[in-house]
Amino acid sequence: MADHLTEVKALLAQWTQAGADHERLAVSNAVIRLGEAAIKPLIETLDDPDPGTRRGAIRLLAALGKANVGEACAAAMEPIMHCLMVDTDGGVRAEAAGVMWIARRGEPYRKASDALITALGDDEPLVRKQAALALAKKMELSATDPLALLIETDRVPDVRGAAAAALAHLDYGAIQNLGEPAIAALLGELEAPEVPPTYSIRALGMMRVTRAIEPLLALLQTDERPRTRLEACKALGSIGDPRAVEVLRTIADRDPDDGVRSVAAEALARLAG
Repeated sequence: MADHLTEVKALLAQWTQAGADHERLAVSNAVIRLGEAAIKPLIETLDDPDPGTRRGAIRLLAALGKANVGEACAAAMEPIMHCLMVDTDGGVRAEAAGVMWIARRGEPYRKASDALITALGDDEPLVRKQAALALAKKMELSATDPLALLIETDRVPDVRGAAAAALAHLDYGAIQNLGEPAIAALLGELEAPEVPPTYSIRALGMMRVTRAIEPLLALLQTDERPRTRLEACKALGSIGDPRAVEVLRTIADRDPDDGVRSVAAEALARLAG
């Protein structure tokens, strides 16, 4: 156990010092190779005085859970929920909220859902945002009313946008009923998004919001993530505004991603029809 604890601490140090996604992925893979032996040392590290180390431990426990390593998900969920509810560092609570969607069945699922709904009222905006998105990933339908309330009352645009994106994913009818507050929140999600605004783009496309044309075209031409560009093409095809034709034509011919080019061509066909 002592050897595993030493090894896990060394991997956590690498994680906190990593400056690129591929470096963190290498650390995650090393922990996954350790398997069940890494679970208990990582859980013990959740009490470390350094917030960065605690955040790393949460992320690596989630990597084990997503990789279906032994009982990682069930064993880690209670300690991660504890971090979400009582950790004094907002970044640690946000990290905990962001990974709790991995609990998808049984008692851990129910407890995680309750904890995430409670976290929608956290003092830290990033925690509220991560809780909203995690509830969407969990397909937690009991969160629709709390998310709708967050869209209407939260003072932080980024949080309102995440809540609207989550609600659109969970219940399209509910997001339509909210009308203008929801549309404004969804449009706000398209402005310099740190994570791909997939749910927001889909919702704006389904609702055929013509005000989304310009920001969607901007994303399509500037965002480096193929998934974002692909979803923007789909939404532009659904909205059906001719202003998108020229840009879609360029994307269909020149985008470096095969999937994006194909979806852009499909969107053009919809606009032509």
